[in-house]
Amino acid sequence: MYDGVKFGYELHKRMLECYAPDFEAAFQRCKMKDYEIHIEPDTFHAYLVFTFTPEGRKGEQQVISYIREKIQ
Repeated sequence: MYDGVKFGYELHKRMLECYAPDFEAAFQRCKMKDYEIHIEPDTFHAYLVFTFTPEGRKGEQQVISYIREKIQ
């Protein structure tokens, strides 16, 4: 049986892992010193916008905490 969600997660994970070195190089070119590439297990692309899921709420709180930390 086709599991579209699992396939979507695996594809997303592989794409991020594949492009992570390119992202890192771009961050360094832009002189970003503080960055993190985060891949949440068993989630799909842009899971942070789906705050009705536990992973989305957790990710949203991580983003909010990061922003608050930077502006203080």
